[in-house]
Parts: sequence; structure tokens; C-alpha cells
Amino acid sequence: GLKALKKPPDVIKRIFDTVLILRLMAINKVAWIENKGEMVIEGSYELAVKMMADSKFLDHLLNFPKDQINDETVELLGPYFTASDYNFEAAQKASGNVAGLCNWTKAMCTYHEIAVVVEPKI
Repeated sequence: GLKALKKPPDVIKRIFDTVLILRLMAINKVAWIENKGEMVIEGSYELAVKMMADSKFLDHLLNFPKDQINDETVELLGPYFTASDYNFEAAQKASGNVAGLCNWTKAMCTYHEIAVVVEPKI
């Protein structure tokens, strides 16, 4: 499976970084690398492997406290989301079972952006 991948494609590493960020978990210091003519953030895959080793990993995603997402977290995800290969199709080509996480991370940010707009101002 995916946990056995020693050196997964860059897009997979970055998708896991966005999951780590949303879950407020540590990532490595940001470093930029060249990927197909584009500068992208180098992923923190060894930290993602630890996250996935948790037997409750999927439960944590299914019961994710999306109302706790804040503007700063969404801002931190921006550089990941703007990479041209950060999309379902590229993720599916690289590793099909991670493509859903790509969509999930974007959906969490979309939820936050909508919740901020419709939240009652008191």
C-alpha cells in the first residue's frame, strides 16, 4: 500500500502536507523544489507516514472538526493549492487512493470560506 512507498510522487507528499496542516500537525520547515518546471513545496512525507500509522486516521478525517478551520490555516494551504498538479486527476494518476484526500482538503477550505460568509455577525 501507500505506507510502503519509500519515495512517493511529489504531489502525493504535498497532499499529505495539506492534511497535516488541516489537522494542525507538524510539517517540516518549508522548502521549495523544482517540479516539472514549476517551484512547489517539498512535502513532509515521513511525518505523514506517522499520521497514517494511527489506526484512527480515517476516523479523524470522517469526524474532522471543520468549524475549527481558520483563515490562517486556509492561507497556509494556498501555496499547495496553486501548484498546477494539485488536483484530483494528477493525484489519481500518481496514487488513486490519495486522490480523494486532494478533494477533501480543498472541500474543507471551501467549507470554511462559505461558513465565514454566512456566519451571523453579532
